[in-house]
Amino acid sequence: MTDVPTGGAASRAQDPPGPARAHALALDPAALRPFLRDPDWLDAARDAVAADPAALPRRFALAGRRAGRGPLHPVADPSGVVHGTADDAARAALVVALATVATGEITTSAIAAPELAALLTTLYDEGDTAERRGVLRGLDALAVRGTLPEPLVTAGIPLAEDALRANDTSLVAAGAGPFGGRHLDAHTWRHAVLKLVFLGVPLDAVAHLAERADAELARMARDLAAERRAAGRDVPPDLARLLGGLPAGAVPPAGTSTTTNSPAPRTTKE
Repeated sequence: MTDVPTGGAASRAQDPPGPARAHALALDPAALRPFLRDPDWLDAARDAVAADPAALPRRFALAGRRAGRGPLHPVADPSGVVHGTADDAARAALVVALATVATGEITTSAIAAPELAALLTTLYDEGDTAERRGVLRGLDALAVRGTLPEPLVTAGIPLAEDALRANDTSLVAAGAGPFGGRHLDAHTWRHAVLKLVFLGVPLDAVAHLAERADAELARMARDLAAERRAAGRDVPPDLARLLGGLPAGAVPPAGTSTTTNSPAPRTTKE
């Protein structure tokens, strides 16, 4: 069977410096414990889903009540949009547990990649906003840990795309995490970045921003800044990051006036 990758943290260092994020804590259960309302529950839940994949949906649904729903870092990120929430990290840890079973000195996957992809898709489609974030944070954790098998990538891309069409800022931010940053096509990823700016979400939520930002994204950012100024609206400070370090409030360079909008949001299941 095609196993989910179980080793290697080559890209873990690509997270921006600062407080640990939900997907990073999901890969380190010991570090995650202090953030949880009931860490012993998560230990038992991880063991349960590793032993039986069918246990995942029930534990996924209980994660908010048992792990807590508060932000991981209330001072730096009071809404939990950038770094995630306690239940985000707990659900991501459950996904990681399902994808990782240690037997002696050998680490394998408890479930084949196609089956895991189908299960995560079902959890996302049938879940509420928090459960959908949990699926995406779980994909983030697996993407950070190593190269994902094709079935997970194929299933995960439309989930991230759907999240980016949502109106909930936490779901949009989750769609722009490490999985989205690595696997979304350039067009979709650029629109995700600008949507987060429009929603007022700090661009620290965007994974791989420095390496993926390009001239086209800068052009789109100039157009957005010009449109907002023409309408008498403030230019968000994060647009400066997309304009190559242009100071906040400065007049954007002249450029095309073509309007570029993010994809029209579609109603997502709650």
